[in-house]
Amino acid sequence: MYTFSNGLIYSKNDQMIPLRWEGIQSLYHKCVQGKGGAIHTYTIQLSNGQKILLINELKKITHLGDMIEDKTARFWLPQVIGAYQNGDPIHFGPLTVNQSGLDSGKAHIPWAQIPRLVDTRTCVVADQRGIFHRLLVRVEDVPNAVLLQRLVNQIATANNSTR
Repeated sequence: MYTFSNGLIYSKNDQMIPLRWEGIQSLYHKCVQGKGGAIHTYTIQLSNGQKILLINELKKITHLGDMIEDKTARFWLPQVIGAYQNGDPIHFGPLTVNQSGLDSGKAHIPWAQIPRLVDTRTCVVADQRGIFHRLLVRVEDVPNAVLLQRLVNQIATANNSTR
């Protein structure tokens, strides 16, 4: 794996695959705790339909996965914020961010109750009363969890500053 400012190059079986940040459509992170420690799996879905699976076999998988999540979120955040400001719902797998709040299909939390998204790994949202609401989704089913966290935090911060 070779990283650059606009993306990275993934090397497998003597094949080099360029991955530009804008070409990453979704990134799923699954972490399973086992007796021997955590097993991390990152699934990258490219806009051309190709899937790349990164697993614990790679050295420093969590560092690499965190870097890909961060760089992808940085690239997509301005566009996602623009879509939100235009009134478009933003889908993150089972979760939807819209003008009224955060929705999982099983639960809805209005913006007035969302100061920030506390933890993307458990999708826990804190409200102003200090009560935790769970959106009843598995985090491994939520693509682009870091982008979701940054979007929700930015919207919640803007909403809280106008109150």
